[in-house]
This record gives sequence, structure tokens and C-alpha cells, in this order.
Amino acid sequence: AIYKKSSRLNPSNTSSYYKLADLYLKQGLKDDAKSQYLALADLYTKEGDQAKVRAALDRIVAIDPENVKVRVRLADLYLRASMVEEGLKEYLAVGEELVKKGMVDEAVKVYEKGLGLRDGHSGLVAALCTLLVKKGDFARVIETAKVAYSKNRDNAAMLAALVEAYLQTGHRDLATQAADKLAK
Repeated sequence: AIYKKSSRLNPSNTSSYYKLADLYLKQGLKDDAKSQYLALADLYTKEGDQAKVRAALDRIVAIDPENVKVRVRLADLYLRASMVEEGLKEYLAVGEELVKKGMVDEAVKVYEKGLGLRDGHSGLVAALCTLLVKKGDFARVIETAKVAYSKNRDNAAMLAALVEAYLQTGHRDLATQAADKLAK
């Protein structure tokens, strides 16, 4: 009660938010803890302290890794801070969460957004190609995999998706060539 009152009386006192969030977590009140961390993220956003915003959002992700909205915000903050690998990792996690929720088209968009930043990222390419195979969009698998292969020749998951796409589109000779590369 004291921390809650303190944060209301002095909204810029960040230690009250942290202490209240920690207390809520100890009590198992994850939603209340998340709201404290969101309040901190908003406060730090107003102050322009992006590192502290990321730290607050990281804590929310630790509590609720399925929170797509927070993960996208975190990914965007990483990218603005030139922390590209961290941002792409978050996009990959967001895509995985969207797939779990049955939101395949949205996951494809997230993976494509990430690939727009680094088109040879093996995790994003593999995830995108796997989804496109499931959707039966073999032409896009081939297009995506060819571009990715030119950037990263060690991505076995991408080559496997390419083999599948070639087989599904009747290109047995190309499938054989890709399978040979996969076997090496």
C-alpha cells in the first residue's frame, strides 16, 4: 500500500514502481506486476531513456513471453538502438507466438519485416519457408530460399524447405540438386 501511494504521489519515483512490481510478483500477481513495468516503460519513454524502456519491457517479456505487442515494441526499440540481432531475435519469437495462436498470415508478415532488415537471417528464413510450405505457397518458398541461400549457404532448414518446394512444383531435378547440397 505504501509503494502504491508513493507511486501515485510522486509518479517520477521509479523505485516505487520496481518495488511494487517485485512485491506483486512475489504474491503471484503477474498482471499487476506487468502494469507497473508498463508504467515504468511509459515514464522512461517520456524521459527519452530508451535503454531503461527496453529494460522494463524485458521484464514484462520475462513474466509474459507470449505478449506479442510488448515483444514487437521491444524489437523496434532494439532496432532503433542499432541492436539488430536482438531485434531480429524478438521478431522470430513474435512470429513463433503468432503461429502458436494460429495467426499464420501475421507471422509471415513479421518474418518478412525481419528479413527486410537482414535478408539472410537463417532463423527467420527457415521459419518463413516452413510457414510458406505449410500454406502451399511454394513459389514464394523458392524465391525466398534462393535469395537466402545466396547470403547463407549453411542453412539446412532452408535447403530442406527448398527441396520440398521443388518437389511440390514438379522440379525434381532442382530438388535433387538441393538435396545433394543438403547432404554435404
